[in-house]
Amino acid sequence: MKAFKFNYMEWAGAFGDLGTLIPFITAYIVLVHFNPVGLFIVLGFMLIWTGVFFRAPIPVQPMKAIGILAASQTDSISQHVVLAAGFISGLLWIVLALSGLIKWLAARINVDVVSGIVLGVGLTFLDKGLAWIGTSLVIGLSLLVLTYLCLVKSRFPVMFGLLLIGFIWMGWATPGYYELSGILHPAFHFPRLTLAFLSWPILWQGFFFLALPQFPLTIGNSCLALANEHNRIFPGRTISVQKIAWSLAGMNLLSPFWGGIPVCHGVGGLAGQVRFGARSGGAPVILGVIFLILGFFFSRVMGQLILDFPKPVLGVILFVAGGELIFPILLALKNKTKGSLALLLLTAIISFWNVGIALVVGLLLDVFLRWV
Repeated sequence: MKAFKFNYMEWAGAFGDLGTLIPFITAYIVLVHFNPVGLFIVLGFMLIWTGVFFRAPIPVQPMKAIGILAASQTDSISQHVVLAAGFISGLLWIVLALSGLIKWLAARINVDVVSGIVLGVGLTFLDKGLAWIGTSLVIGLSLLVLTYLCLVKSRFPVMFGLLLIGFIWMGWATPGYYELSGILHPAFHFPRLTLAFLSWPILWQGFFFLALPQFPLTIGNSCLALANEHNRIFPGRTISVQKIAWSLAGMNLLSPFWGGIPVCHGVGGLAGQVRFGARSGGAPVILGVIFLILGFFFSRVMGQLILDFPKPVLGVILFVAGGELIFPILLALKNKTKGSLALLLLTAIISFWNVGIALVVGLLLDVFLRWV
């Protein structure tokens, strides 16, 4: 299979992770007051880097725990603290990659714990997707049924249809919306170099309040589960957890200096891109180029456009990605022993709320089951 494709299915698959990207990008811009210029441009470069480095449809996503904590505590966590958290995360991952510790961890973590994390993430996607579909139930369910039929009965790039429906919806709901939004009037912007987060008090806050709570989540979802799921889907071109660790280190060591948010890879984004047609590194490259164009020429209006994108359409995208994660695990449950099944399901239940805690509890339960 070719490492890079740029056909219509690859284009459709490139947008398969928007249901995860859009809410966090919105929160960073609207609540944490990140400059959309740096955010979009850095994210674009990171996507292109990921496509070239892995030659596979590996996504780039905001670090979720950091994003949620920063958006919910804007009175105590500044933008500079978030940048520091990204930089510290990069340092942590370079230690894991250089020392080989990530390989040691991967060899000793039970696959049922990893599968439980994947199942929990999938359930989270289903839950959030249904909530957004419910904001306009008839339209949302109709889009979900139509999407399912297109995915099962044809090779129509349904993601294009969903995006088109979303943009038409925005223009129909607000006459003259695109003129009012400013999207018809591009202007060139360039990100500014920032070093303000490089002070000991800010770095300490970033480590203790943001990077530390994020760390178990990144190990579970963005490294172990991602490698496991990718290698299941593409057994002929596997990737190692150490390669993922190097990627996480490189992205987060560089992006804060240009106003980029802390980023990771994610098993849910992989499922979404593959489900909508992506099979190569072309998908992240395509999305990366689009983000660069948006960042250089349309970044000032993107925050509002993202905020206004119809929730039922995003809900369908999330729901489909969740189903892609859950289905193969559910099929394999019948072959599990009682102990393995208990370990997997408990990890999944806890992952529904917090992947980092689920990883720790799953590891402890695995040790207990081996001991007894």
